[in-house]
Amino acid sequence: MAANYKLVRNPDPANSEELKPLHPRIKSLGTLSIEQLADRAQGRSSLSPATIKSALLVISDLLQETLREGYNVNLNNIGYFSVSLKSRPVMEKNEIRSESVHFSHVNFRCSQELKDKLSTMEVTRAQSVTVPNLSQAEKELRLKKHFEQKLNLTTTEYMNLTYCSRQKALKELKSLVQEDKITKIGSKNATQYLNKSL
Repeated sequence: MAANYKLVRNPDPANSEELKPLHPRIKSLGTLSIEQLADRAQGRSSLSPATIKSALLVISDLLQETLREGYNVNLNNIGYFSVSLKSRPVMEKNEIRSESVHFSHVNFRCSQELKDKLSTMEVTRAQSVTVPNLSQAEKELRLKKHFEQKLNLTTTEYMNLTYCSRQKALKELKSLVQEDKITKIGSKNATQYLNKSL
């Protein structure tokens, strides 16, 4: 199956009248969870989805644990993980203590094998779709139907239901929380929303 792409133009930070060139960007089909990956993997091995999910969760836990201890981690066919640190700038070693050094971010360097496999991926241009402009009432009706099928809602699911960007979705979800129509649980990538009065 080929991946879809769209042509986009980056905004000019200088706000000049000159148009920036178009460049291709993958049109994401969404984000797969560990459960969905486990379901996809079922036909490729004799392991059950539950066993595969457990193995993925163990690898995730070990990755966090070993990075915290100061190791780098190489998942052979996937890539190489390491941690970066941050601190205030100093000229001499004795000008800073350990308490002032903190986690910055996780570095990921893709393996050559994964790059080689992806280098032959097929891409097709995504068809232009007219995005419906839904009223707030229509959006809330879609949400209500969603909650009839499922207990929780993610930001990505809201984006797909209402045809809006992540930024707009976060703004509208925040408004629904303030109106006491839904409840927010979790934080960052684990944020979910529950129905309250829709």
